[in-house]
Formats: sequence, C-alpha cells, structure tokens
Amino acid sequence: MSVVLSVAQKPWIGFEAKRLRQALFLTQHELANIAGVTLEEVDSFEHGLPVRLDVKLKILKEVWVRKARIKINRDPKFIQ
Repeated sequence: MSVVLSVAQKPWIGFEAKRLRQALFLTQHELANIAGVTLEEVDSFEHGLPVRLDVKLKILKEVWVRKARIKINRDPKFIQ
C-alpha cells in the first residue's frame, strides 16, 4: 500500500512568475539556465502544470531576486 500526498496546485503562481520573467526581459531558456532547471520545467510551471517544489522555488527565487535588484537600483535613497 502506498501513500500519495497531494498539494493543492495554485496555477496563478506560475502565471505571476511568467509576468515577472517577461517584465525582466528574460526568455524561458535564459531563466532555466539561471535557475538551474530545464526549459520544460519553466514552461510547465508557467502554464500551471505540476512541477517539483524545488523547481518552483528555484524559478521564483531568480525572478524575485532580479526584480528586487531593479527596484533597489531605481530607488533614490539607494543611489549614491
């Protein structure tokens, strides 16, 4: 007998990651290389399909970190 654990899929997270990636002018291929995942995993995540949690975290980390860097660089109190 096997136990299957189910985690509710939230496709909007992948859609938000896609929106952020596009705002950063990154292709799926570039994001996959930066995050250390496959192109198919990026595409699946952005389309709301199930992917491993570690893949989701790698993708989200990259887009959020890059977004934060841009925001900090544009903020006058951080410009010297």
